[in-house]
Parts: sequence; structure tokens; C-alpha cells
Amino acid sequence: MALTGGGGAGNVAGGNPSGTGSSLNYIGDHAYGYSGLVQTAGDNTYSTAMEFTIGQDYVLAQVQLCPASGNADDLAFRMSIDGQAVGEFYTANPPSEFNASPVPFLIPSFSKVTIEIKNGQGSTARDTYIMIVGRVY
Repeated sequence: MALTGGGGAGNVAGGNPSGTGSSLNYIGDHAYGYSGLVQTAGDNTYSTAMEFTIGQDYVLAQVQLCPASGNADDLAFRMSIDGQAVGEFYTANPPSEFNASPVPFLIPSFSKVTIEIKNGQGSTARDTYIMIVGRVY
């Protein structure tokens, strides 16, 4: 079970546990995060959508890329742990109703996680969202 108010868990006693941001939020044994609107850089380089460090517990999560509107560009997101890329996922020409399938992601204890997005094809900045939901162990 996650600790409350310190240790391995996030700040459940204050802050903005239900809002958007780059961090991971905790409710009991569950974790979630919503990046809010994040734009790709538009020049085939990655932009940071979320970045956080977890404590002594580990998290078994699902990460999902959600384009905000349809476009003819390929979008990508990359997940890194402690500065090392562990996965990169692409969506080709996502329509406006498209949401990429969630990607399972085990986040080890005491890890710094970075989730980045990019427009892998065009030069236009694109609006996207990242969502994470998981269980804390």
C-alpha cells in the first residue's frame, strides 16, 4: 500500500491531486496523471509532456497518447527511465477520434520518468495529451 503524505507516495494531503500537470498523483493504492494540453515542437524533436520521480513503491501503469485533433502527421511518444529510453511508440496519421492503445509500463522504485512527444513527420506543432493510470505496489 502506498504511504500517504510522504515516503513512496505523492502528496495526497495537498496540491492539485485531480488536475493536470507533469507529475504523477496518488489516491491510496492507485496512481494517475494527466499532462494537460502539450504541443509537439513541430520540428521533429521531442517536447517533454510529463516528468516525475517516484518513491519507494513501484507502479504498474498504462500510458496513453491522445492527439487533440486529426492530422496527416505521424505522432510519437517516448518513455525514459533515469535518462534511458525504454520505449518509443508511433501513431500514423491519427484521425480526430483516435486514441492510441494504452501501453503497459512498469515504473521501478526511485525512478525518474520522462514522457516526451513529437511530430515525427511534419513541421507543424500538434496538440496532444498524455494520460497515465496505474496501481501502486
